[in-house]
Amino acid sequence: MKTRSGGAFIKLGVRRAMEIALVNVAAVVTLDGKNGKVKDARIALGSVAPTIIRAGKAEELVIGSTLEDKVLVEAGKAASRATKPISDVRCSAKYRKEMADVLTRRALAMAYEAASSS
Repeated sequence: MKTRSGGAFIKLGVRRAMEIALVNVAAVVTLDGKNGKVKDARIALGSVAPTIIRAGKAEELVIGSTLEDKVLVEAGKAASRATKPISDVRCSAKYRKEMADVLTRRALAMAYEAASSS
């Protein structure tokens, strides 16, 4: 990983082993070394569409910020809007959309913290 970069992966599932995730999110951020602002961001979402998807609008929202709470909230909403989940025996589409929002915010915060301490 690049200097001043950090990543996080969060998997939401009922069990730990041999489980298909209800939702999962991966986030990687790279910071500008001078001011701690996000220079680059990548957000991938799984189990919320037919294939893994990138949350491009959410990525755009965080670039240039220091990931303050307002930005995290907007990025989470943008990620949720990018999803096209189904309801199945494991959970509802509505729950998957809600958790895509929450887990995106958490993963971004964790990635930013990791990048800040690198």
